[in-house]
Amino acid sequence: MGIIRALLAFAVVFAHSPWNGGVALVGGRNAVQLFYVISGFLIAHVLRTNTNYRNPLRFYANRALRIYPAYYIVLLFSLGPALLTQSPLLEFIRNAGVGAKTLLLLANVAIFGQDWVMFGAVEDGALILTADFSQAKTPLYLGLVIPQAWTLGVELTFYAIAPFLLRRNSWILIALILSFAVRGWLFYVGIGTHDPWSYRFFPAELSLFLLGALANRIGVDKWQRLLSTSENVRGASVLATATLCIVICTYFFVPISETIKTISLMTVFSILLPLVFLYRPKGSWDKFLGDLSYPVYISHIFVILVIGVIVRRLSWHPSAALITAMNLIFSVVFATLLNQILERPLERLRTRVRLGRSALGTAGDLPLTAQSQRQ
Repeated sequence: MGIIRALLAFAVVFAHSPWNGGVALVGGRNAVQLFYVISGFLIAHVLRTNTNYRNPLRFYANRALRIYPAYYIVLLFSLGPALLTQSPLLEFIRNAGVGAKTLLLLANVAIFGQDWVMFGAVEDGALILTADFSQAKTPLYLGLVIPQAWTLGVELTFYAIAPFLLRRNSWILIALILSFAVRGWLFYVGIGTHDPWSYRFFPAELSLFLLGALANRIGVDKWQRLLSTSENVRGASVLATATLCIVICTYFFVPISETIKTISLMTVFSILLPLVFLYRPKGSWDKFLGDLSYPVYISHIFVILVIGVIVRRLSWHPSAALITAMNLIFSVVFATLLNQILERPLERLRTRVRLGRSALGTAGDLPLTAQSQRQ
């Protein structure tokens, strides 16, 4: 699963880079929504298999240790180029009143609510709601130091309800139907395809997390029974992984309606994801790629800002393809360093939280090789 997650993170980097207008792989929006499916799948798995997570506080602590430390490190790094250049953040600070500045300060620190920031703007210094931030003179999202972190607000909202909602398949199905109904209503009133309603509105996006959860709770067992032997599972898993990699890499070139492509992508992904999960390579490369996905995602805008500053200072005019390549390469380099310096030391603490204090003495020092153990 690591290579799938890495490709989706790379798709987001492409989306914010100049080559081909940022359109590559599955595109930024689809990549984000596929991450929601993966998140629902993995969270459903750990809640079902780890009895220590029957205490929701232990689950919340583990998720916080995964999300917040890297976020805060990147936040501190990002403040420099954001405040020392003519960035959107400075424009927001100049135009926003005390209320808007306070709200964004809290959102930048807590992460919670950053997705709802997309539905607000500043007008004459005052906070207002807006159905289309692209039409606002000063949209609230300009005050986000890490602009792409709004997706973490969506993720954290799902984490908050997951220990309760994912207990029974019937509850998941009811919530899934309600979420689909919300999405249907958005299309009915004519805003379902317009940003921010198309993929930032949590009541509608919840359906994607729940598709992933059902893929785990139902799909894993069904695939195992169907394939019956470990050899069949391994072969089918490798084939499913290769299929999804090909789909992600060739999605942009398929000449059909974007709506049909997106629905097909989500359907195929949800069906094959349990197969991809059932077999994990013993080598370290897949784990290495999977571990890169979050730090690449959370740091790539900072890397892009730094590269932009350096290019302008050098009066250099590289091609769009070269800038995009640098964005991707240095995002991977920065993410690798972040994992080495921060994530590895934190993993022991996350293991302690995941296994419980009494279990640490016997299992706490074992190597973590399974993807599910990283959750």
